[in-house]
Amino acid sequence: RVEVVGGQGDGAKLGAALEKVGGVKVAKGKDFDPATGAIKEGMKEPVKLLSQQDTTQLCERLRAPDITWTVTSITSKSISREPPAAFTTSTLQQEASRRLRLSPMQTMRVAQSLYEAGHITYMRTDSSTLSTSATATARALITTLFGDAYLSDAAAPRKTKKAKNAQEAHEAIRPAGEQFAAPVDLVVGEEIERRLYELIYKRTIASLMTPAKTASSSAGIVAVEGDEMVAEFRATGSYVAFDGFLRAYGDVEEADEKKLPELKKGQKLLPKDILSSVHETKPPGRFSDASLVKELETQGVGRPSTYASIIQTLMDRGYVLKKNQTLIPTLTAFAVSSLLKTYFPTFVDTQFTARMEEALDHIAKGEYDRLSYLTNYYLGESGLRSTVERTENTIEVQQARRVMLPSLADAQHMKLFVGPYGPYVQADEDRKASLPLTMLPEDVTAEALEDLINRKEDPVLGTDPTTGLPVYLKVGKFGPYVQLGEESDYEGEEKPRKASLMEGMDVHSLTVEMALRALSLPRSLGVNPETGEGVRAGLGRFGPYVVSGELFVSLKKDDDVFEVELPRALELIEEKLARDAALLIADLGTYKSKSMKVMKGRYGPYLKYGVKTAKLTAPMRAAPLEITAEQAAAVVDELLAATAPAGKKRSTAGKKTTVKKTTAAKKATAVKKTAVVKKTVAKKTTTKKATAVGKKTPAAVGAGKTSPSEP
Repeated sequence: RVEVVGGQGDGAKLGAALEKVGGVKVAKGKDFDPATGAIKEGMKEPVKLLSQQDTTQLCERLRAPDITWTVTSITSKSISREPPAAFTTSTLQQEASRRLRLSPMQTMRVAQSLYEAGHITYMRTDSSTLSTSATATARALITTLFGDAYLSDAAAPRKTKKAKNAQEAHEAIRPAGEQFAAPVDLVVGEEIERRLYELIYKRTIASLMTPAKTASSSAGIVAVEGDEMVAEFRATGSYVAFDGFLRAYGDVEEADEKKLPELKKGQKLLPKDILSSVHETKPPGRFSDASLVKELETQGVGRPSTYASIIQTLMDRGYVLKKNQTLIPTLTAFAVSSLLKTYFPTFVDTQFTARMEEALDHIAKGEYDRLSYLTNYYLGESGLRSTVERTENTIEVQQARRVMLPSLADAQHMKLFVGPYGPYVQADEDRKASLPLTMLPEDVTAEALEDLINRKEDPVLGTDPTTGLPVYLKVGKFGPYVQLGEESDYEGEEKPRKASLMEGMDVHSLTVEMALRALSLPRSLGVNPETGEGVRAGLGRFGPYVVSGELFVSLKKDDDVFEVELPRALELIEEKLARDAALLIADLGTYKSKSMKVMKGRYGPYLKYGVKTAKLTAPMRAAPLEITAEQAAAVVDELLAATAPAGKKRSTAGKKTTVKKTTAAKKATAVKKTAVVKKTVAKKTTTKKATAVGKKTPAAVGAGKTSPSEP
């Protein structure tokens, strides 16, 4: 790339990118095969792939004083950008993911609230068509807000591409009513509802506005040495000539910096700087929520109402992790996918799903008999039940549990499996090691697995000079951590101190001093004078924090967890209390020694129980001020039952909850607690038996936490 100075003698700068060397086109990203990373075969025009050495030599040559730079061509054109159609369920989920960082499930939850409140039309639709009255309302708004120049031609109907199996029983998602409420005037429970409504409002209006016009220009520039053409460059620029529908979004960019200066053919230029950079071919990007929804729609898999639940199910079953808005398959997903494609290919083929959706459409229209179809689907010769019964005894369990990765192709002695407790590596009968759940497929290499096996013996980093206990480096399900001593070194119920590695710590360079520094957390900072509770600084799942009682506060970027003192901790706590007070809807007292509070949240009201949060029912969210302490206690019981360890979950149905509000209620509460404990013991025994039986039931081969009913 070269920066040259030219224009109308005013020293205006422009950047130009290399296009040809010696008359041969330079290879660009589109010239490479995405599957192999090599230059595509059978190209009409030959291309030249420049190495780093080639570009360095070329830059040196172009810096020579006898190189002349001349404008050889100037072209310009106008580009029309059509407005997007009004929202369908799919496009709403995609746009909310891109602009608001909402998952499909979150988008549908917020949209449901808006629909129930009468702010938008039905949010599950395949249609991008607006009703006659909605069209008239939107057109009137466009004229009022922006003028007639921004109003599209009513006589020219929009042509939209329909998805496979599209059902258009409902119109597009739009603001409800004959008059669209302005986003600023909308009465909503949470700000995220206003932001999603604003997205729908703007999209509805933009869909009926004129196209945006962009003026684009380019200039060809050659570098010549004597009579030899050394290289050819191209400078491009563009600007918005007419903003059109972009006016509705406020997305018009200041494009003056992208405009080319005034140039003339044959004009001489002076090089200011000549730069080179390395470009590497990259694999196709992973799916995000938005791109996966788009792919599901393109393939005809599912319905608008199922996109969110499909993605959520993948995450709930541990098949997919989300990292920086990217969906990453886990090793369990590799094993289950391989099993299904090997033994049940028909049922995991996207065309099978699309064909089934088509058949269900025929049933809905009365063209197919539903009972005959479902009977054949399940009991037919090639139906689900027959296929499973015919195939299940042929499955090679050990092979099905094995995960084959390209990164291990040259390390056949390293075998990667997925077992009941997660993925593990086996080098031989005596050399095994579990993989941390945080280890992604791209992190799995022969070297990384060998390192895990070698570190299985828990190497001793050194000795703690205070206690005289050894400091171990261990590997757990969530990655490496350090531990002070063994359980045998402690008496009674006291357990060894453990600490996760902090950011910047590497297992290969970890020292005993670094480990002891991590083990020193949490640090005691003193006493909170307002409550009399201790204040500590520590490191948790979401980073460094200070805590007083039930209140956890994250440290700021400039705060050091090892250096922060009591005054600063109290300052952060006060700020947190002020924020919480602004979000508090109702304080419902304490239950089982922990506070219950109804709070305002990004996605609506929720219940805060101690440091845990619980989802409220739809009627409770609609009237949060009317929630009673008994209702909140019932929600807490469900939360505690759902989060209890395996084998200890118990039903809370029929149990009377007692909320501590006054001192007089304490004795009655204690008596009832005793009765509850006795009932719970009896139920635990039943649960354990059920669990034992469940373990004998074969679950999905290779699925770490799947239920027996999963495929």
